[in-house]
Amino acid sequence: MYLIYIFQIFYFVSNILLRILSHVQLAILMNSINWLQHVAYSNIVMVLLTLAKEGIILIVLIAKCEKIYCVIGDVQTACQLALGNAACPEKRRFCKNVRRSSSAAFSKIYICNILAVDAKLAVSLMSVTTTYTIVMLQAILIK
Repeated sequence: MYLIYIFQIFYFVSNILLRILSHVQLAILMNSINWLQHVAYSNIVMVLLTLAKEGIILIVLIAKCEKIYCVIGDVQTACQLALGNAACPEKRRFCKNVRRSSSAAFSKIYICNILAVDAKLAVSLMSVTTTYTIVMLQAILIK
């Protein structure tokens, strides 16, 4: 079940990247043809609206993942505090088991071991998009 969500996130992020780059390429090609320049401007507006919509969805996804990471950290802290104050052996054993399992099993959500779904994901996605857009513009200007 967990793997399905990872592939959905991977599809979502790669879809954003490929759609934006294809729209930029299309706008560059349309702008080079004189009679399609007005269509190129509407395509740029469409790219910006798509980017805004997908960006909002990505930010909500990242916020939810960060909330999960914070809750797991809070559980570890609460168990550490409870371990110091616990007089009951069952409570101590429970807290030790929770700390052991959360420290052994917890890791950030990674998309195909390439990108971590955390606060840096949006920045890295924008960085990749900007880099490839600049590469496409350089290729057009060299011609």
